[in-house]
This record gives sequence, structure tokens and C-alpha cells, in this order.
Amino acid sequence: MTEPRIVWLLAQVDKDERVARRILRHHRESYAGNDPEDWVAERVVNNESPPHIDYHRVRTDRPPYTAQHVVRTEDFAEFDAEHIARFASPKRVLAEVDARRKRISLALAMLEGPPEVSDGPEARMAYKIDAMRAEALLKLDARPYAGRAGYAEHWGQP
Repeated sequence: MTEPRIVWLLAQVDKDERVARRILRHHRESYAGNDPEDWVAERVVNNESPPHIDYHRVRTDRPPYTAQHVVRTEDFAEFDAEHIARFASPKRVLAEVDARRKRISLALAMLEGPPEVSDGPEARMAYKIDAMRAEALLKLDARPYAGRAGYAEHWGQP
């Protein structure tokens, strides 16, 4: 049986993936198939009343050069709006999900059964080092989810 923190961590990664895929579907349906990976965040100063800055995702690689409103500073501070526009990319989230799953798999492989006593002290020491590295990887991957239900504080502590 897989330990609870691994089950919980993979459930968080799955949730991130579901949200990102839902957004991708929305983009494709709403913007005539334009894939968000083709879009970049653009700052547009708008002199309307009240003054604000709009952030758009603009398709720049090929026509049609369309823009999608992301967020405006009327609702957020400028640095908040810029952060949302730049880092709320579903393609970025999916890449992070893929990397996180690969790190978890690597960590689990490193934690696979310890060597036999007959394998010698070098093998046992190598396993201990791998186990410490695997634990560090799992803790690093758990930290971004610290505020979510089910998180145990010691899962993310260095």
C-alpha cells in the first residue's frame, strides 16, 4: 500500500491537472482553437476612468493575432495583476504537473526496498543517501500544497 502522503500528494497534482485542462478546453472553445501556449502576457495602459492597466494574453506566433483579457489593475494591485497574467498559464501548470509526477516517481524508485545485508556496506550506505534525497524531493513537492486540506505539516518541513 502506498503511504498516505504519496496518495495525498498525487491527488493534489491530479487536481492541478484537471483545472489546467479545463481552462485549456475553455480557451479552445472560446478562442477558435487558439492554443494558450501561443499566447504571451502583454501590459496595456488604459486611460479610461478610473485609470487602470489591462493584462492580455496576445497570440503572437501566427494570425489571427487575437487578444484575450486576463486581468486588470482595477481589481488587483499592478504586481498582482502582472503575476496572474504571466504565471496562470495552463500550459505552464501542465508542465509543472508533469515534472512533479516524474520527481515523485524518481523519489519512490529511490525508496524501493533496502539492499540485503549480503550486498555489503557500500550498497547500504548508497541506499541511505538515496533515501535521504528521496525524502527531500518529496518534501519539496509537498510544500506548494501546504494550505490544502489533508496536508500534514511535517510532510513539507526541511
